[in-house]
Amino acid sequence: MIIDGNTFAAACDAGVERVCFASYACVYPINLQDKPDKNNALVSLTEEMADPLVPGRAYPDREYGWAKLMGELTQRAYYKQHGIKGVSWRLFTAYGDRENETHAVIALIAKAFVRMNPYLIWGSGEQDRNFTHVDDIVRECY
Repeated sequence: MIIDGNTFAAACDAGVERVCFASYACVYPINLQDKPDKNNALVSLTEEMADPLVPGRAYPDREYGWAKLMGELTQRAYYKQHGIKGVSWRLFTAYGDRENETHAVIALIAKAFVRMNPYLIWGSGEQDRNFTHVDDIVRECY
């Protein structure tokens, strides 16, 4: 959170007009992430579901989720106080060339590479998951 605050302060001092803040999907309340709807289908998360200004909507996933949510609030404060426009981009499972086997994408590839049998699947195996390569993120920011 300190790095985010320092980054926004430096942007303000440098006269930056817009900031793209890399937030993360873990800002969504953990009680909504796996909650099925009335038809037993998983709920698609929407922006307003993680609005920290609405009671009951600020319950992110662990410390990392809280840190990202605080970064979003810091960005909002810099807009209100200094006019720096910006967007919080809530990424889902970003990965890159320097990942290790503790990351979801690399862990899945490693399991296949060693021909894990049985191949362990997290959850029911029927859920969808988004994976975003860091190159795609950088390309979209420009």
